[in-house]
Amino acid sequence: MSCKVYTYILRTAKSVDNFKIQAIFDNNIKTDFETHALLDNQADPGIFMYRLQYTLKRDENDTLSMQHENDWKKVEFYELYIPGIFSLTPYCEAPKQQRKVEYPDKEVWHYALFDVDFEKSLISNPPGSSLPFWNQFCLFTYYFMQHKADDACELVFSQFVALHSENDLRTDQLTAFFQTCNNYKSCIPKSPIRYVKNTEILIRMIGILPVNENNIDVLGLRSNGDVSSILSCIFKHWDSAVDSVSNDNPEFFENYVAKVLCLKLWSIAEFKENMEDTSEEAIELIRCIRDEEKQKKNGKWHVDITG
Repeated sequence: MSCKVYTYILRTAKSVDNFKIQAIFDNNIKTDFETHALLDNQADPGIFMYRLQYTLKRDENDTLSMQHENDWKKVEFYELYIPGIFSLTPYCEAPKQQRKVEYPDKEVWHYALFDVDFEKSLISNPPGSSLPFWNQFCLFTYYFMQHKADDACELVFSQFVALHSENDLRTDQLTAFFQTCNNYKSCIPKSPIRYVKNTEILIRMIGILPVNENNIDVLGLRSNGDVSSILSCIFKHWDSAVDSVSNDNPEFFENYVAKVLCLKLWSIAEFKENMEDTSEEAIELIRCIRDEEKQKKNGKWHVDITG
């Protein structure tokens, strides 16, 4: 039994850098990541997606082998490098580590690496730079939307949820996340046949964020153009996107939909200083509305919010 594995890394780089990211597996198997610009006409430096594709198989003893040069080679670990450009010394991953090769439970597996950076060599810094953890989540999502890779989105969402519990989301990071969403929203395909699915994905992307009273600037939301712009994209096809999701998916309605609705309400409401914060009550109210709306609208959410 074999499967295809795709591994992704995001990194900013200048057009003149012209570097590769390389994975070195056991038996000195060297494989290069493919490089793809996130946007066709992006600024310099721009953001690039590095993608590695390989095929794995597992035998009856759970031994993993990788297809390489028309043969199967046993593999257990790999390390990431940027090969040296002006010197023979490669830039090692920081901290240097051996990453374990995992055999997925799917025929095709997409794995986003959110934690990759590289050490400086004795004489120079590595080309390019890493991106903030939270911004990467938006950019990975946009990349897979570009390529209509809905399964990859679902896998990366699961990976992100497992990781973000270890990373507190600060107010400045949430602001930067929405700024990234707005700056790169041209990545989202404009094909009409994708409007509904892409809107559903955006609802999930924002709904997954651990937004709470400790990191949301409720008073500043109304004047935040980045938040308003993304919410405007979502609400163009809101009803159709929400209708497309089965009622057997309570997490979508009770968490993702509720959170996006609260952001929308907060962004159009007028707040006065020194008034009691009722944001948590708003979320609970929207969650309770779901059951009543399901009965009235045959299990669907229909929302008309303008602002």
